[in-house]
Amino acid sequence: MSQAVNPESGLTNAEEHCHDSLMQAYSAFLDLPVYHPCEQQEFAAAIHELQGLFAIRIAARSYPKLWMQDVADETSDGRVHERDFSHLDPPRSCHGPTRSIDDG
Repeated sequence: MSQAVNPESGLTNAEEHCHDSLMQAYSAFLDLPVYHPCEQQEFAAAIHELQGLFAIRIAARSYPKLWMQDVADETSDGRVHERDFSHLDPPRSCHGPTRSIDDG
């Protein structure tokens, strides 16, 4: 059986714990000395990107045929088994294409 979802947050207890940990990490990062003027803004942007993954999980539970097709299979005991995507291209770096030393 699937984990219970909090109707207020749309998250399971485990997801809420993970999200709370992100918020604790954000607070802890803000307490660090600033080494670069953009670092706090960049850290916040990274947190927002991770929060988007939680939103996708909520959407996937609400509309599994749209969001979870070809991604995961839920077994009768509620566990999700991810499918193998090793045949797909690896994610690209946000800093542009990577090059090896041999590329010149």
